[in-house]
Amino acid sequence: MQSNCFVIMSGGVTENGSAPSHVADRCHYVGTNLQSNDYLLFSSLFSLNVPQKFDENGFVWSEAKLTYDYYSSIYNVKTDRCFIENASFDTIGSVFYSMNMITSLALKIDKIIFVTSTFHYDRVSFISKKLSEILSLNVRVQTKTPIVETYTQNLARERHETKQLAALQKTFLNIQTLSDFSKWFYLEHRNYSLSFKSERKNNDHLY
Repeated sequence: MQSNCFVIMSGGVTENGSAPSHVADRCHYVGTNLQSNDYLLFSSLFSLNVPQKFDENGFVWSEAKLTYDYYSSIYNVKTDRCFIENASFDTIGSVFYSMNMITSLALKIDKIIFVTSTFHYDRVSFISKKLSEILSLNVRVQTKTPIVETYTQNLARERHETKQLAALQKTFLNIQTLSDFSKWFYLEHRNYSLSFKSERKNNDHLY
């Protein structure tokens, strides 16, 4: 029987610490498609594009954990087949660290399915395809979006995604191996290198 690992991509957090509607849509897609032998991974700590949000005690919220909390409040989970990835701050980190977790855990799966929203699909699809080749994964990789999504017209976010995808496509022209990627990721990427900064966006970008 085929076994998959669904990766639910984080996408911000509301002011009261709940999953925004577009993340809830991703959860519902997985909840209605997950089979008993599948694995589930919730990915990304928080975004560096907006100020982090904190609980009533002043501790930063993990988007991955909050997404898990939302999902598990509605759907049954098998805790031995469910994980959170709390190392990433953005899309490329989310895909990279999720793939690393799946590989390190030696999950016996046939497919990794990244679940995100339509506005985010092209970038996730491109990154996951490139990194699966670089990491020499022996499993198939797909990107899926919810069948039914909360309607969001967000031109600022769409322009951001188009710009980011074009930049990544140019960057990956010079990345052929894991060593190439690691050097770029840890020496040049501003979210994972010594610069550790990001362009600050605003709520018009959703998260």
